Amino acid sequence: MSAQIAHIGDTLFLLGIMLVVAFPMAELARRLHLPKVIGYLAGGLILGPSGLDILHKTFLETLTPFSDLIFAYILFLVGTHLEGRRLRALGFRGMGLVLFQILVVLLVMFPFVFFWTKNFWLSLLLGLIAAEVAPAATAFVVEEYGAEGSMVDTLFLSLAVTAVVILIGSRVLIPIVAGEPLLFSLETSFWLLGLSAFFGFLLGLMMSYAEVKIRDADFLLLATSGIFLVGIGYTQKLGASPLLTALFAGITAENSSLRDRAAVRRFLGVAPLMYAIFFFLAGAKLHLDTLWTARYGLLVYVLLRTTGKYLGAWIPIRKSEMDFSAWDFTRSTLTHAGLTVAIAFQIGRVVPDQGETLMYLLLGAAALFEVIGPLFLRQALVDTGEVRAYRLLRKGIQPILDLDFQHVLHEFFREFGLTRLLRTSSQETLRAHHVMSRRFNRLRPEDDLPKILQVFEQSPCGALPVQEESGVLLGMVVLADLDFFSLHETTQRLVLSVDLARPVPRVREEDPLDMVFLKFRETGLDCLPVVNQKGFLVGVIRRPELLAAMS
Repeated sequence: MSAQIAHIGDTLFLLGIMLVVAFPMAELARRLHLPKVIGYLAGGLILGPSGLDILHKTFLETLTPFSDLIFAYILFLVGTHLEGRRLRALGFRGMGLVLFQILVVLLVMFPFVFFWTKNFWLSLLLGLIAAEVAPAATAFVVEEYGAEGSMVDTLFLSLAVTAVVILIGSRVLIPIVAGEPLLFSLETSFWLLGLSAFFGFLLGLMMSYAEVKIRDADFLLLATSGIFLVGIGYTQKLGASPLLTALFAGITAENSSLRDRAAVRRFLGVAPLMYAIFFFLAGAKLHLDTLWTARYGLLVYVLLRTTGKYLGAWIPIRKSEMDFSAWDFTRSTLTHAGLTVAIAFQIGRVVPDQGETLMYLLLGAAALFEVIGPLFLRQALVDTGEVRAYRLLRKGIQPILDLDFQHVLHEFFREFGLTRLLRTSSQETLRAHHVMSRRFNRLRPEDDLPKILQVFEQSPCGALPVQEESGVLLGMVVLADLDFFSLHETTQRLVLSVDLARPVPRVREEDPLDMVFLKFRETGLDCLPVVNQKGFLVGVIRRPELLAAMS
């Protein structure tokens, strides 16, 4: 008994050390203009078995179930970013891009692995794994910088689709690689995966039902956490996929909410703690020695994976004329860990001859992309303008590995009198689309007064846009205008948001901030709608964020 108590004490002590070190490592990463995930990974690497061995192997094995639970939680978070309205806006273009990229990566990677292993099913499995986009690292970087836009929406769609494809593919193919009959593996796997998706759908509905019945925020957090743990635990007990259950639960909870995601927002309030623990543990488990062990195969793997992702993005983006480039989307999808690590260890166990070599290859790729992937993702978000300007100013983001090389080069050419060969760059004027928020509360024309008040309860603004299904802006409902109607029982039942919508000045995406400021002074509102060239509502600008960007 005393040995067990000492083990528990050691686990709690090391967990505390990990959390205490998390803040300075995140702050160091911020000062170096890096995503916080790099700081967490570095901290885990330093304290882990590859470094000081403070977070020893026994400790890491003890927390493995907790790490798996956090990964399920992160997939739930990914699901909450898949709003039906945004998915409809992406349409077949977004889904086509994601599926085509997965297919091209598979086709590019398959010949390399098949030439090496001569195993069709194993080559198919590794081709699918190469298409993975790490959910944890990607979601963390996007959340850290508050990135919004069409590329972010497509990126989260890619996270969800690739996770589903890899979970299904690994569940079917690993037993086949291990020697099970094809038909038996297909029947068992699809039954369990279908059960996982169904449980996820039920969990999401139960969370949305709980937010209607439970008004107290603390009790709501208890209820949603309990529902999530029961569902994930029971799915695990049945031998199904808790990760798939978590993903579908997030999608369902996001799109079935009647109180503007109250349950989801409360449940996701613990995300910073979960991220810190997850990435510290991931950093401690990094196998940097595998980079050297599998160096030749790793080099080919990295080149083929990057090439496949670029070609898979270039063709659909060129055909559909999306708002972002193929290189930007490729950079945003290079993160590679999570599912890859878990499947790598399974391959190491079930493949008799080459399993250990393939395991080292995948672990090395995961270690490499786990570090450089968030850097490329962060820079892609900055380059596409989907990190808003005021956040850039607040966090002091600069180009990655920017060592003032342009200034050094300029000085060299100046000494030889060749400055005319250098392209002069002019600073771009900040415009509305740099500051606007693409995630905001809105009203439908048919919303009645109780629904309007409910949305206002969850909104940081005193004015809400009224938008038709087609995207056309009808006007803004101002909170102060509701005083008269809310006091009269008859009007409460009759008045709709379309009746209350007042015309307000519309901000264009390309309007400079000084012009936007004048429109705010003209109206006195704390929020204004932003429309594109077609007049469709694409975002809102809030007065505090405008002032932060102008200061």
